[in-house]
Amino acid sequence: MRLTFLCFLGALLLAGCQGERPDRTAEPSTPAEPSTGESAPAESSTVATATNGATAVAVDEEAPIRFRTSEPEPPQMDEASRDALAREAAPSDDQPTIEPPEFVEFYLPFYPLSARMEGIEGEVILAFTINENGRVVEPRIHSSTEPRFNGFALEAARDWRFRPVRINGEPVPIEIQYPVYFISEYGSGWLEADSPLATLVFLDGRYYRVGERPRYRLAEAEVTPIHREMPRYPDAFDEERVAGRVVLAFTVTEEGKVREPEVVESSHAEFEQSALTAIRYWQFLPRIRNGEPRVSRVQIPILFTPAEC
Repeated sequence: MRLTFLCFLGALLLAGCQGERPDRTAEPSTPAEPSTGESAPAESSTVATATNGATAVAVDEEAPIRFRTSEPEPPQMDEASRDALAREAAPSDDQPTIEPPEFVEFYLPFYPLSARMEGIEGEVILAFTINENGRVVEPRIHSSTEPRFNGFALEAARDWRFRPVRINGEPVPIEIQYPVYFISEYGSGWLEADSPLATLVFLDGRYYRVGERPRYRLAEAEVTPIHREMPRYPDAFDEERVAGRVVLAFTVTEEGKVREPEVVESSHAEFEQSALTAIRYWQFLPRIRNGEPRVSRVQIPILFTPAEC
């Protein structure tokens, strides 16, 4: 049995809370000449060069890693939806116990860097079924204000996991609608002062650094994470609670999206799939040379600590 209801609160994508936005309205009348040398990485403490020539994003194991900390709002069932579901699932029970769905595993959809820096925002309302096992089935677009975001929202939804709806303790499938909001730091959101994007502007397809002299100069940057997703700790280690490490290699596109992730080494095979899933939703500032983004091959360790996963 299935019932459709609308979730009133959805996933909020990366709206910063403080800091000053770069002035996007002013055109750089006389941009600086492209630098002929290689400048230092914008975030030198988090970027190193691997011996194989790939760019390795190093994790300082003594410093806290800033993962997404805000949890998504769960699907909200209104009173009418609850009553209709109860009548279908337990017609002979006047007061059935209804447990609404809750997120078990959630990932923010990818937000293309050029779109977010141009202040392009949108709302995508997804429709899908949560089956008895909490898996998302047949996700599709119910409505969208910006079609370019549709594929990213669908990609993320396929990896979401829920605690399913339960009627008197029994899981039942349900169809829901869930809104995802793409909110830009350069639009209606706010740019955090310590963000790697704080001194960047995107104009006419190129990236510039905002400075005093000159006002704008063509940007140089190394691959830098701007959003991280915490990997899910595998169920296989729920009792043992062991720590582990997985080293991944992957490509970062010009838009900062992860492609072709693969395991280079791992302490436990059970950690690998969780690491591979999480890294697909990390978002990066790509390598930038003379204002132009470049595709890079990146290597990064993912650490599993029972107290944090």
